[in-house]
Amino acid sequence: MVRNMKDAFDVLMITHAGLCKGYADALKLILDIDEDDFGTLSFENGESLDDFSEAIRATIEERYKDRNLVVLLDFREDRRRIPPYHS
Repeated sequence: MVRNMKDAFDVLMITHAGLCKGYADALKLILDIDEDDFGTLSFENGESLDDFSEAIRATIEERYKDRNLVVLLDFREDRRRIPPYHS
C-alpha cells in the first residue's frame, strides 16, 4: 500500500553526458527529493551502445526491479537505438 505519493514511484533520468546529473542536483535542491527515489544514468562520450544498454538493464534490474519506475530520456529514437527493457 502506498502511504504517500513519495512512495508511489521512483524516477530514473537517462541522458547524454552529464546533463541528468545537473538536472538531478537542481531538483534535489529545489524539491528536497530523496536520493533513493531519483537516479541518473549518463551515456558518456566513447561508451559503446552495447555497454550503455547493459548499464540500463543492470540499473533497472538491481535498483528498481519490483518498483514503479518513471524513466525520463533525452534521446531521439532515430539517433540512438536503445533496446527496450523487458523483465
